Amino acid sequence: MLSLSTSGAILLLVALAAWAWLLRRARAGTSRGLSVLERQSLGGGAFVATVRAGDRRFLIGGGSGRVRMLAELERADEPVQLGEPVAVSSSQSESFAARSGGT
Repeated sequence: MLSLSTSGAILLLVALAAWAWLLRRARAGTSRGLSVLERQSLGGGAFVATVRAGDRRFLIGGGSGRVRMLAELERADEPVQLGEPVAVSSSQSESFAARSGGT
């Protein structure tokens, strides 16, 4: 039969292992490859941002309680700095123009 101190030590090890497992699981749940790379306020609650989701990047815009994808960006492996030109295909440009009311 196990002594009280041995039982306590085993219980402590089981508790520590469970805590470590839960901590790893919580960290994995918060890091699913989604991150905001850059965000720029446009005033009046409006903003634009580049967002990375896995190996893809998106330009999003929002305001008045709405968020909308404006374009999928092509250079997903490089960080974006505001003001840096970003490659957007002609179909993405046309799609953006159609959604924004442009020609």
